[in-house]
Amino acid sequence: MSMNIKPLADRVLVEPAAAEEKTASGIIIPDT
Repeated sequence: MSMNIKPLADRVLVEPAAAEEKTASGIIIPDT
């Protein structure tokens, strides 16, 4: 996955600096 900011289904933009990122599938993955 790229570290670019991208719009998700019905969520705000996810920043690469965020603690964790939520994929379109709804899977939570740590940003570590």
